[in-house]
Amino acid sequence: MTRARARLSLFRGFTLIELLVVIAIIAILVGLLLPAVQKVREAAARTTCRNNLKQLGLAAHNYQSNYGNLPPGYNGPEPNVHDPGNIFTGGTVHFTGVLWYLLPYVEQNAVWDQMPNMKSSTFVGQWWSVNPDWTMAHTNIKVYVCPADTDDRQHSAACLHTYAPNGITTGPNAAGAVLYYFPNYSALGKTNYLGVAGALGRDAITSSPFDGPGENLALYEGVFFNNSKVKVEQIRDGSSSTLMFLETLGGGAPWTKPWPQLPGGNPSNLNVKHTWAGSGAFGTKFGLVPPQGPGGPGWQFFSSYHVGVVNAYFADGSVRPLQFSDTSQRNPAGTSWRVLQSLSGRNDQIVMNASMLLD
Repeated sequence: MTRARARLSLFRGFTLIELLVVIAIIAILVGLLLPAVQKVREAAARTTCRNNLKQLGLAAHNYQSNYGNLPPGYNGPEPNVHDPGNIFTGGTVHFTGVLWYLLPYVEQNAVWDQMPNMKSSTFVGQWWSVNPDWTMAHTNIKVYVCPADTDDRQHSAACLHTYAPNGITTGPNAAGAVLYYFPNYSALGKTNYLGVAGALGRDAITSSPFDGPGENLALYEGVFFNNSKVKVEQIRDGSSSTLMFLETLGGGAPWTKPWPQLPGGNPSNLNVKHTWAGSGAFGTKFGLVPPQGPGGPGWQFFSSYHVGVVNAYFADGSVRPLQFSDTSQRNPAGTSWRVLQSLSGRNDQIVMNASMLLD
């Protein structure tokens, strides 16, 4: 009897206290493990994002090897369009962005070959007129998307354009920017990367209502802008100190313009994602800002879902993380906003302490 009882006691169940202790230990282990898993995922996403930017930069350099200059930031109107509400007219204005020109150099020839007419200098029209069902523009291209951005909601941008309204090149109403989107088409292939146009591209001549007194945005002209044909050798500030590509998340904004022929909604409530077919390059004027929610801070900002930083490709081929920066141009000289503008400009020849932004 004694042996039988002893054998049975070996197989008795746990007491309630023992179960609670085991559950508590498991909860503690899970609590310790989850942050580690999240850190590993973030590190992996950041590494993949850096590799994506590296491929884009190498593709741009390979483009120059073939054509003698870096690809244009985007193919918009020339000269400056004075009416931002009617920018879709005239000549060979295709509104293709810099990423479209890089397709053959990132192993996307199958997409590139769908647009044969766009390669002709005599073609008149936009990319959506060549490919009416937009098959090409709907393509999701892995190297153009940061894995940290898992938000695939709603509308994508048609094109991004900077301009001098009504012919004004100086004064408080000089520099402007506009993004057009297709309200009823939400499956366009997005991008998390845009070329750096400087502060606001070539069309930004002097200060605007958002700028501090005497701010000359034209001083910070970047590598990619409207119909640009910049060569790496023309980067006088040094390739290691000049930005070429930055991350973006998109998002709504009060300045978003609905497509003129299609019904729109309230632009400020839209979650606009940049499309690689049409959004090519934009300026750093508005700073590097945190995402501020799942939809992104707005189409006019460079941003990312990486913790505290935005990955950046420099013209020397390096990829470095930049910390989020000030958005106010009215701060004294030497603030992170001016450091960012100096890094975005290729010929400003202003020596700034870049370590203020480098992570």
